[in-house]
Amino acid sequence: GAVTDMFMGASDIKERTIRAVGDAEIRFSEDALRILRAIRFSATLGFELDEKTALAVHNKKSLLKAVSAERIYAEIIKLLGGDFAYGVLEKYGDVILEVMPTLEAVRLPDRKRFSKAGAQERLVALFALGAKNPTAALAAALDSLHTDSKIKKLGAAALENLYTDVSDEARLLRLLHSLGEAGAEFTARGKCLIIGEECLDGLLAAKNGRLPYKISDMAVSGSDFVKLGFVGADVGKAMET
Repeated sequence: GAVTDMFMGASDIKERTIRAVGDAEIRFSEDALRILRAIRFSATLGFELDEKTALAVHNKKSLLKAVSAERIYAEIIKLLGGDFAYGVLEKYGDVILEVMPTLEAVRLPDRKRFSKAGAQERLVALFALGAKNPTAALAAALDSLHTDSKIKKLGAAALENLYTDVSDEARLLRLLHSLGEAGAEFTARGKCLIIGEECLDGLLAAKNGRLPYKISDMAVSGSDFVKLGFVGADVGKAMET
């Protein structure tokens, strides 16, 4: 019934502390992914790294270059999804820049808006605020991290339409029509997070069928355009417009 605790782990849990076993720099040299895991645990659990472990994280971050891209991305997404990610990004931004070199600086949006966003939206926000050419920088980072095409497309759509004015219904409906529901919603949430522009209400109204944005929603058909004099491919172009 006894507990053998050779490294005082129980007390560290009680004190909400993350501490490497023995020499932190040696532990990170053995497996560099532990660097990201340490700050990921901090982001998800709210624990603080002890002074020596934190110093080793900064000192040994270059070792992450030898870690596989897939493992890095898995840790980054978990970190960004953590309830305590904001503070971790403030303290360990240099580590983020090490694994995402196309990002020029770690700049964060409003903390309250950040707390309501998901991991992928937070990732896009980092590039919107911390890269001179956000769309290209995000695409290059995601390619280097071997991510799936879905997040690439969503991220590109959000960044390219970030400053599109959707204050009127016509522009919002065009956005929905061109990006689809998933793309438009991701863009809308990105706008809320990055620039504080709220456009989810109109989006939800459209998705709930109160606003038409699909060709099938229109009260006219192709034959109506033919009667107006449109022929061939011009019928489809007119309906799209």
